[in-house]
Amino acid sequence: MQLAARYLTQVRQYDLAYTALAGAITDARRAGDTLTGRSGVIGMCWLLLRQGRLDEARLSASSVVIS
Repeated sequence: MQLAARYLTQVRQYDLAYTALAGAITDARRAGDTLTGRSGVIGMCWLLLRQGRLDEARLSASSVVIS
């Protein structure tokens, strides 16, 4: 799902990319896979940056560093 989300972000299909990333992060949390979950958050930050949502990207990035 992360790979699809990265492609969707590049082609500016932001709603679909957000859905794919949210699903990937949720699945990683359920599986207890912190590395994959953090990778999903990085993808989410990239998506937010592409949309110009800088404050949300900063908050998302800081949640990865803190937790």
